[in-house]
Amino acid sequence: MDASSPVRSVVLRIRDVYAFVYCPVYALLLRRYPHKVEMTPQMLRGKVAHEARVEFGRIIVTGRMREMGTEVVIERVVGDLLPRFSPPLSRLEVEEIVREVFEGFSKVLDEYGVPRSADFEVPLRSERLSLVGVIDSVEEGVPVEFKYMSREPGDPEMVQLALYALLMEDRMGVDVDVGYVEDLRRGKRMEVEIGECLRERALRARDDALRVLFTGISVRAERRRRRRCEFCDVRVLCRLIVPRGVRV
Repeated sequence: MDASSPVRSVVLRIRDVYAFVYCPVYALLLRRYPHKVEMTPQMLRGKVAHEARVEFGRIIVTGRMREMGTEVVIERVVGDLLPRFSPPLSRLEVEEIVREVFEGFSKVLDEYGVPRSADFEVPLRSERLSLVGVIDSVEEGVPVEFKYMSREPGDPEMVQLALYALLMEDRMGVDVDVGYVEDLRRGKRMEVEIGECLRERALRARDDALRVLFTGISVRAERRRRRRCEFCDVRVLCRLIVPRGVRV
């Protein structure tokens, strides 16, 4: 399998591929009208949850959890996040999210234990693959992606993990056969086998996203009555800019 990119002059963010797999119109709007995309409460809560999970991970890996105690750790994380997210979120809202994430994290630790090694927010870039991304966590050589969603993980998350695996193999010289999507709300991990079929699907998604987002090819915007649209972060912008059935 040749993983080289067909468009060598462009480096694509993996989060753009993730958005493209979720919905091509969503990805286009994020790239073409970033100044018009407002930070929704849902997006803010997701950012708080992500930051909290990273902080908890760093604390547990360094062995400070026992010496600090649960309540001290939670209060410290809340205190670190408040200046960045309050306002618009209240202290109570931030604390509720942090406690929810800690409860989920505790379930993950009960099932998987404390990793022997873990790095967080690992940046990687490959000109050959035309990809750049930041992996939420690499635990003992395994990529882990944190998600705070109302839906179950699906194809966008699997494609994202596969692209991270390809980046790790290209830049770190390691073999990556499996990854995890960690559901921060429920404290569960979905194991994703990164086999040949998923790799090929991920590279096709990268190629399609490159062509659509950077070479001017249009996609047909056919909005349907589906739960994905109802909870989409750019649904208002989509209805304003993209009439049903037109090309963008």
